[in-house]
Amino acid sequence: MSRIIACLAFTLTLTNLAATQSLDLTYKNTGISIGDSPKVNGIRLNFRDHNMVRVNGLNATIWKPRDNRKMRGLVNGVLLGLPVATVGEVRGIALGLGIGTQYSISGIDIGILGSGSSGNVNGIALGGLGLGAGANLNGIAIAGLGLGAGGDMTGVMISGLGLGSGRDIKGIAIGGFGLGADNDFIGIGAALFGLGSGRDIKGIAVGGFGLGAGNDFIGIGAALFGLGSGRDITGITAAGFGLGAGRDLRGLGLSFVGLGAGRNIDGIMFAGIGMGAGERLRGIALAGIGLGAGKEVRGIALAGVGVGSVKITGLVASLAAGAKEFKGLALTPAYFEIVRDGEFRGVSVSALNQIRGVNYGLSIGIVNIANELKGFQLGLINIAHSNPKGLKVLPVFNANFN
Repeated sequence: MSRIIACLAFTLTLTNLAATQSLDLTYKNTGISIGDSPKVNGIRLNFRDHNMVRVNGLNATIWKPRDNRKMRGLVNGVLLGLPVATVGEVRGIALGLGIGTQYSISGIDIGILGSGSSGNVNGIALGGLGLGAGANLNGIAIAGLGLGAGGDMTGVMISGLGLGSGRDIKGIAIGGFGLGADNDFIGIGAALFGLGSGRDIKGIAVGGFGLGAGNDFIGIGAALFGLGSGRDITGITAAGFGLGAGRDLRGLGLSFVGLGAGRNIDGIMFAGIGMGAGERLRGIALAGIGLGAGKEVRGIALAGVGVGSVKITGLVASLAAGAKEFKGLALTPAYFEIVRDGEFRGVSVSALNQIRGVNYGLSIGIVNIANELKGFQLGLINIAHSNPKGLKVLPVFNANFN
């Protein structure tokens, strides 16, 4: 009979307060504990945790321990910080003015002022002012001012001021002023001032003032002032003042001022003032003043003033253009030039066509000049230095008469 009564009723145990600092209304650690008891299944109420090892149920704490680093306790259930609480680990719900854990928080974490963990934060986390994880942050995280993780951030992250990760950010991230990842950013991101990554950005990214990737940018990007990458940009990108890639720029690009790549540009590109590629520019290019490439321009090149490269293939329309080798159609109202020892194959329409090499095509203009004419000249004055004497300068028409 005594055993049955013991199983059905709580055993009131008043422990030595100097030893355990707790009053336990429990049976086999199950029930209600008031004080710093190590293990409780049920409800545990304490002013400041120190000896807590494991609580399955509700743990309500008024103040943080003297040394947060010594906290090793686990709460399975609900942690209430009245106003603050710090434990080793929480699996469940954590609520208070301030919440902190030594290892991790998994579940729902709400810190009215702030919340954080030296380890991981997993689940839904809200920090009124700040929210942080020393390791990884996974799930939905919202902070009024700042949000950060020493490791990876994965999920949906929103911060009123700044948002940053020591490694990767994957998912949807919005930083009120700034957003950054030390390694890669993959997903959808937006920041009022700047967005950047130490390595790659892949996805959709908007930086109010600037956007940059240390390595590659792949996706859709926009920035009010500048957008750039240390290596390649691939996708659809727009920048108010400057758009640039350290190596290659591919896709659709727009800049109201300048656009450039250290190596190649491929695709459809628009620049309000100037555009340049260190090696090749291929596709459709439009620049308000000038565009050029160190080795080759291929495709359709339109510029308000000038187009230039060592080799040009395709259609060129600008006030003036110049190359060493040209194949295609050049519409240059002012001036078209092939430099010394160069070749021209195609059609050129300009006021002055100056072919300092070999003209294998058709030059149409007011004045047409060729060092060596293998094609035709139509204009007011046609000069072919390679023709026999008397046929070097002719009106209306000139050709190869050798």
